[in-house]
Amino acid sequence: MASVASQFVPPRIPQKAEVWFATWAPALQIAALAGGLVLIDALGPEGIAPFIYFQF
Repeated sequence: MASVASQFVPPRIPQKAEVWFATWAPALQIAALAGGLVLIDALGPEGIAPFIYFQF
């Protein structure tokens, strides 16, 4: 849903977000990106997805 909605965001908003993020200290940028990766990992499925052609 967010992927589709992101297509309708005006181009200036991501540009402003990029400039705003660039003003952060490098340690804060690293912490924010690491936190995002931890969140993605926490919300993802457990283990490895089964191979789609396993039974064929």
